[in-house]
Amino acid sequence: MSDNNKILKKNKFVIAVCSLIAIILLSVAANWGYILKFNVKSKAFVSIGQSDNPYQIAIYYFPSRQHAAQALNFYFSHQGYLVNMIPAATNDALHASRSAPSHLFFNHDEFSQAMGIKDSVEKVLGYPVNAYKFPISQSAPSMMMVFTEAET
Repeated sequence: MSDNNKILKKNKFVIAVCSLIAIILLSVAANWGYILKFNVKSKAFVSIGQSDNPYQIAIYYFPSRQHAAQALNFYFSHQGYLVNMIPAATNDALHASRSAPSHLFFNHDEFSQAMGIKDSVEKVLGYPVNAYKFPISQSAPSMMMVFTEAET
């Protein structure tokens, strides 16, 4: 009897292993087209300067900061960015930040580019600027700069 039990246990093990191998082989066969893509065509790299949708920066400013906003608008326009200057009075949500330090908002996935732009802003203005990520990624504008009255 003990030999029969050993044989039954061995047969169950062999059946389980064979079933597992069969399931794996069927899964690979069913998904073969997704595992190896033979018809992948190469595409040229498109930089931001070559794209149809350039990096867009919206500059909101309070009246006392209009000259700083114009300077930054001029600087970034010459760098190839699409820049829009907008009075802060057009956005009610910005009134609470009137006396806060100037700041910019950026998309989290564009962190490295946003930090480069932040450094450029600080060089042009001559003082530090706070940077925050958008809670939800934006497509237009890609970045938002808010000039507050704290630096005046």
